[in-house]
Amino acid sequence: MISGYLITQIIVKEVLKQKFSIVNFYARRVKRIFPALIIVFVFVLWLISEFDGLSNMRDFSFETLNWAIVFCANFRLLMHEQGYNDADVRGNPLLHLWSLGVEEQFYIVWPLLIILVLKYWKKYVIHVLTAFTLFSFSFSIYAVLRKQQFAFYFPICRFWQMSVGGILAYFDLNQVEKNENQSQNLILNNTFSVIGVFVIGVSQFLLDDQSLFPGFWAILPTLSCAFIIKSGNESFINKHILSSRPFTAVGKISYSLYLWHWPLIVFSKTFYPEGSESIFGNMYFIVGLSFLATILTYFMAEDPIRKIKTKKIAIFLVIIMIFIAAASIYIQK
Repeated sequence: MISGYLITQIIVKEVLKQKFSIVNFYARRVKRIFPALIIVFVFVLWLISEFDGLSNMRDFSFETLNWAIVFCANFRLLMHEQGYNDADVRGNPLLHLWSLGVEEQFYIVWPLLIILVLKYWKKYVIHVLTAFTLFSFSFSIYAVLRKQQFAFYFPICRFWQMSVGGILAYFDLNQVEKNENQSQNLILNNTFSVIGVFVIGVSQFLLDDQSLFPGFWAILPTLSCAFIIKSGNESFINKHILSSRPFTAVGKISYSLYLWHWPLIVFSKTFYPEGSESIFGNMYFIVGLSFLATILTYFMAEDPIRKIKTKKIAIFLVIIMIFIAAASIYIQK
């Protein structure tokens, strides 16, 4: 949702200025995504290879890694016979990369759709993007009722969650272009933000492992985020809470934190099962360790590489990924 909003703004602005380049777009994505991902991949490869106690997760994890390199981890998990909450699946340190795969698959389709619509059907941009979103949402509801595991991982069932953010971004850009004041009704904006936060809180109690998700239930977290974004920078919650230093700091490092948290949790539970007195079995310690690994990764790799201007760095990162894939396949043999 948030990603769809931010990336769509960039795409639309560049397309309208005739400065958009598919090559530049994907080069930026590589520079943004690959540095931290490479570090986590190397860590997982090394740890599973070195310790015999992790041999039971080797094949599944390495296969997921190889599929994740081409942003298709969701398809590998989709082919797995067990569901998301089964022990075998939850014990995969790269399980969480299914969502990164879905996001990147969305950004294969979405920029091309925006380019075509703005070029040939500019008057109908909202109509086309809304139709795309409704198709994805409808298919998600249909699929989740037929087979939830399929719906959970299949990209079309998830695209609408990001395209909602894209539609909202286009609305906001139109308001800016027409010089309309988005913050003119502060009471309405504050109402939007309160509703958004409230629905997110309620979702924590309404949704559980048995909920048919994504489908209809995915409306709750998706639209709540849309309400918060739509409330604008001047609403109380956005201005004084979500824009505060602690929240913005976590936001900056959120991608690396997303990559690190799950492998560390899985390895902790594998080496130090419930009842262990080791500090490495303590979840509070693992959360702290995740933040430490995240901060080091962000300041030593992710942020510096993202700021490098040359496109050659993207090619270099792709070559590293190819070597990692080759190493993974070699170790499996």
